[in-house]
Amino acid sequence: PTSIIHPHNSTFFYPLPVKLMADNPLYKFPITQPYSIPLKLIDTHCHPHEDRYNLDGIFDLKPEKLLLMGTRRDDWASLVEVAGYNSSKVIFGFGIHPWYAKDVFSEQNQQNQQNQQNQQNQQNQQNQQSEQNQQNQQSEQNQQNQQREESLKNKEEDVLKNNEYFRELKTLLVTYPSSFIGEIGIDRFVVRKEPEACPLDKQWSVFTKQIDMACELKRPVSVHCVDASGAMFDFFQARELLPPAIAMHSYGGSADSAKRFLNLPGGKGKRFYFGFSWCINTRSHRLISTIKGIPLEHILLESDRPSTHNIDVDLWKMCELVADVHQTTIDIVASITRSNSLRFLHCILPENL
Repeated sequence: PTSIIHPHNSTFFYPLPVKLMADNPLYKFPITQPYSIPLKLIDTHCHPHEDRYNLDGIFDLKPEKLLLMGTRRDDWASLVEVAGYNSSKVIFGFGIHPWYAKDVFSEQNQQNQQNQQNQQNQQNQQNQQSEQNQQNQQSEQNQQNQQREESLKNKEEDVLKNNEYFRELKTLLVTYPSSFIGEIGIDRFVVRKEPEACPLDKQWSVFTKQIDMACELKRPVSVHCVDASGAMFDFFQARELLPPAIAMHSYGGSADSAKRFLNLPGGKGKRFYFGFSWCINTRSHRLISTIKGIPLEHILLESDRPSTHNIDVDLWKMCELVADVHQTTIDIVASITRSNSLRFLHCILPENL
């Protein structure tokens, strides 16, 4: 991405790709001084705890509340450290991000799988030798092959069921009853671009396990979904049970796709919210039409920043952009998105409503 100087205020730099400079409507979007009027904004998705040498700075940020996302074991440790500050300003989530889903399938579990497979293969060979002279050898062999395939399918489920990673995740969620689950999700883009990325089937296994946990513990979830909106819709549509609230983080789909989620029957649709961050969503040509097509009552503001830098400015800029697109005022957007954020958190922080 290339930084460009905003024509109305040279102190702001927009991280827009070169190809978007000429025709992206954000290039002409005026921005006032951040927090020039007092607003209660909530950053519903950020990672400032990743800067472990500046944890104190989190509490100097201007948003009323910040939702900190845990993505892996190391991240969880930082969040536990932040919890020690005992501040109501931060609310944190624990989760396994799709980029780190492969960590669940540790070398030990993979070795256990291989050992079990070796034992099964040895047993199959012995059975084949002992049944060579029997007329029903082919029939029994076919049956063994089918059983072996079923066994292989169940092995991944067994790894997840007995996995220490998930036991630790659940322990943290129970220990911190005001925590949510996130950041979790599916990323098809990284699979195409990174040879070492966690395969999609394993991403779905890890994601499904965490959604089940959210339903069991009644926790909201923050969902990372890249190039998988259709599959994600099918997943939630097919489920009987959903988490109490679902935030589609830095939502990159179309307005029509968002409406499909919102129109899910049986009260499912009202559980969905759509977050927008300046550093991610301004890369998309369809950002304006997407924001315009989603009711304000289902929009969340977020920064998605990995440190304290730019969180205040980014949140303000996105608030102004949403206000401009929906042709309303900044304070109205701030008020509505704040209410949305508290509804998203209602099952873990009911006293805030």
